Amino acid sequence: MRKLKYGNIELDIKWNWPNEEVFENWKKDFLNLEESKDFDIYLTGGFLEKMNGRRNYTPDIDIIIVGDGDLEKIETLIYEGTKIGLEKYQVFFDIFWFESFPLYSQLKKDEIVKINGYLLANKWIVDGVVKKEYKAATQVRENLWSLEMTFPSYKQKKLMEDGFVYSEPILINK
Repeated sequence: MRKLKYGNIELDIKWNWPNEEVFENWKKDFLNLEESKDFDIYLTGGFLEKMNGRRNYTPDIDIIIVGDGDLEKIETLIYEGTKIGLEKYQVFFDIFWFESFPLYSQLKKDEIVKINGYLLANKWIVDGVVKKEYKAATQVRENLWSLEMTFPSYKQKKLMEDGFVYSEPILINK
């Protein structure tokens, strides 16, 4: 067991690898949240590539929320969705809200797209050690931090230079 602190979520976690059964169960729980009806919610990233047979494993499931700019609704969705994933399934659902969604499959490696987004917290603390920190993030609500992000990211550029083409994201709620 590891001790995780991510914003106001603190728990002892076993850390399971994500799989399709966990994703489908989490999706049902998440889409039952009233606030989910006001947004487009996408599956993207490494887990999507794993589902498409283009990757062997991934440590998390990336979810992008786009739509209504109501901070209270965004905070509720990101916090509750992350909490459900960690507490109920012991899997990290990396949930962001974006003002607009850059389709990774259509990005050019020399193109730069800046997007304002929100996430649950500015740092991950595992067993008392900061593992990831967004130093440019600013807190806007108790469980919501604002962050300007640039795409493609360094990791995305590297993959694109190696010829990787991202899969189209999947809209999971409409």
